[in-house]
Amino acid sequence: AEFEIESEAQIQKFPIIEKLYAKCISKLTYKKGYSKKDIFLAIRSLEEKNWIVTNERRTKEEILENEKLMSILIFVKKNPGIHARDNKIESLNITRTPFLKHIMTLENFNLIRSKKIGKSLHYFLAEILEDEEIDRLKVKFLNPLIPNIIEEIHRDQTIPISKIGENLDIYSGTIQYHVKKLKELKILEPTKNEKGKKIHVINKELLKKYNRIFKEPDFSKFLSGIIISTILFSALSFLVFLFF
Repeated sequence: AEFEIESEAQIQKFPIIEKLYAKCISKLTYKKGYSKKDIFLAIRSLEEKNWIVTNERRTKEEILENEKLMSILIFVKKNPGIHARDNKIESLNITRTPFLKHIMTLENFNLIRSKKIGKSLHYFLAEILEDEEIDRLKVKFLNPLIPNIIEEIHRDQTIPISKIGENLDIYSGTIQYHVKKLKELKILEPTKNEKGKKIHVINKELLKKYNRIFKEPDFSKFLSGIIISTILFSALSFLVFLFF
């Protein structure tokens, strides 16, 4: 195959490649013992595999007309917060390596954005503006257990961790871990009720904010339930005040 980069001198034609070459030399030649020739051949190998493209200029329109790239863009739209090790990627009939390659292309054209949360990179449509708080919630809610824990606490703010585990048939230590994370994410706020008993209060305003951006999981049903319960409680309190 013919390459755009035929010699080390030609690297200077491409500022980004030249910068990569210089950085590799400074990092790898002295610390790892790789020769300049080894580094040059590695860059040529990357070009051969189309990980580095020097002889092609693609437009955004061409990207959007590419069937595979569009399928990945639609996939990310349906699965915001997805990461490269998620088994759902198998539905695209590609493995992790080409998936990441296509993701890089889409990110270069500002169609997708990536966010490192924990040890993984998670992917969102670029049109969904970055919000540190909401992005982290979305990634947390990828675990279907989390909305179930929130729903259990919604039903009974005083429910013990062990009871949540029993209801969901999950080890209580796992529930304890996720409840701790939900506190860190400010979804749950530990406090005490009027009897001095420890309870967890759901931060409904934060969940409303989340659902304005992401529709799944949908918390609107029990959020409306919280509002109705509050109205009923206020009405009952008023009636008690009138008659007693």
